[in-house]
Formats: sequence, C-alpha cells, structure tokens
Amino acid sequence: MTTGKEVTVVEGSFVELRREPTEVLDDARKAAKALTSVIDQKPRKVMIKNQVYLEYEDWQTVAQFYGYTVRTHNAMPVEFNGVKGAKAEAELIDFRNGMVVGGAEAYCMADEENWGSKPWFQLASMAQTRAGAKAI
Repeated sequence: MTTGKEVTVVEGSFVELRREPTEVLDDARKAAKALTSVIDQKPRKVMIKNQVYLEYEDWQTVAQFYGYTVRTHNAMPVEFNGVKGAKAEAELIDFRNGMVVGGAEAYCMADEENWGSKPWFQLASMAQTRAGAKAI
C-alpha cells in the first residue's frame, strides 16, 4: 500500500525510513482490529488480572499478517542453582523467501508457579511455546 508520498532514503545512513510512519501505524491498527475480532470470538479467553492475554496461536496469526512464520527447535534440559527445566530456541521465518529474520530463546523451569509437578516434556513444550511467541 502506498500513499503516493516519497520516502527519503539517505545513502550511507544507518537509520532510514522505508515507509511513512503514519502508513505503518495505519497497517498496525488494521492488524490489531483483525486480531481483536479473532480473540473476541474465542469461547475461552486467557484472562490474567482482568486483562486478555494472547495465546501462541494468536501470535502466529500476527506473524501471518506480516508474512512470517515461526520454527521452534528441540528443547534442551537445563539446570540453574539446582532447579531443572527446559530451554528452547525459535526462529522467525519470512515465508516468502525462507530467510530467518529473527529469533529468541526461552525457558520453562520447575520452580515456576504451576510447573513444579509437571513432567519434563511439558516444561520442554512450554519453553518452545515461549520461544516461538518471543520470536514473533
């Protein structure tokens, strides 16, 4: 989408505008409105302290708006100060060309509230989920 306005790019500049900021904000508002309509249709929203929180599939929807997908890697067992858990990494992929454009790592530890009694595979899965959401 273009507005017909020219965006100035200064050669050799480390910071440059690729699109008009107002155009970027307009696109962000459209994406937020579309995501809100998806979340509003959920029969069970995740509510914490009276606020709606995005679930992993919501973050994946946001990524799709912009032409991205996420790839998670194997979770690995970790231990810090005697506390066991899982660490996972994820990459943000531009699905138009397959290039990695970002990434993140995340943990899930047995000393977290609600995670102490869970088996390792559930800690591993949550670490992957968190890494994927962070990457997006």
